[in-house]
Amino acid sequence: MISSADIKTAIDIDPLIQQQSKTNGELPRMVKKKQAKRKCKMLFFQALPRATLKFMQEYKAFLLQVAASGALSVTSDVLTQFVIQQKGLNEWDYMRTGRFLFITLFFMAPLQAQWMNLLNRIKGSTWGAGFKRMFVDQAVGAPVFTSYFFVVMGLLEGHTLMGSISKAQKILYPVLVNNYRIWPFVQLVNMSLVPVHFRLVFLQVIALFWSMYISFMNAQAGQLQAAENAAS
Repeated sequence: MISSADIKTAIDIDPLIQQQSKTNGELPRMVKKKQAKRKCKMLFFQALPRATLKFMQEYKAFLLQVAASGALSVTSDVLTQFVIQQKGLNEWDYMRTGRFLFITLFFMAPLQAQWMNLLNRIKGSTWGAGFKRMFVDQAVGAPVFTSYFFVVMGLLEGHTLMGSISKAQKILYPVLVNNYRIWPFVQLVNMSLVPVHFRLVFLQVIALFWSMYISFMNAQAGQLQAAENAAS
């Protein structure tokens, strides 16, 4: 219901409305339209900060995931070189560690973060959804991301595309076999029981040891490739 005060205010504010109302009697309708526009503007400017805040929170979480993955890659490669391969400090291949950091920050972590978000869209019961997510992750994600990692790493090491693919083929099968011995169970528990906000942390604890294995296998493949190139 439009009060007489609203009509008077509209007339005082907008002389054009006053002139039109005298000729066609459309004052109440025009006042409603003016109030609706004002309300839409208020709702827009109220929603804008919330949308911006949500975007910033999601972007911050994404950056934290990528940064944590980068730190994990450095830690795993350093441990592999000094603990498993028992290198001394003067033997540390810092370029290799740098390659692991680079490929994690700019190639693997951003894609894997989006992949996890995609998997989280799969709905169902607690164990039902967890099993479906795990199945998709291991049937599609595991072979794709593993192959992608070794090919890109080969390119960063200076190999040609065909050389990188050849190197990946040499180690893809044993890596996937060991992957399927560990990750299906880990992902089933992670996707079913671990709260969404802690899934990445849970995975990173397991991934520290897995990344050490990947680093070792990549180094072994590199040595094998170098030996074959020298022999030929």
